[in-house]
Amino acid sequence: MKKLLFAALFGFSCIAAAAPQPVVDTDAVAQLTEIRNILLTNQQKVYACSDGEKFYTVGLQIKHDGSEYKCVLKNDHAEWEVVPRIAFN
Repeated sequence: MKKLLFAALFGFSCIAAAAPQPVVDTDAVAQLTEIRNILLTNQQKVYACSDGEKFYTVGLQIKHDGSEYKCVLKNDHAEWEVVPRIAFN
């Protein structure tokens, strides 16, 4: 009887000791937070114009309904600008 009781107590204490304990590494958390902040500040904004289906980068020209448009950068955003036609008479 004593052996069974001892085995039960010993087995329970081993299981309790083997349970995972959360580990907080404050240095690693601080470094990861710093890396995340650096990555967020290094992100470049992508400027593009859309025709409703596709996205076009700044500088690209397209023709639509007989008119020509150019994607240009204005005031921190991209927008379409009509390219004037040159008429020779």
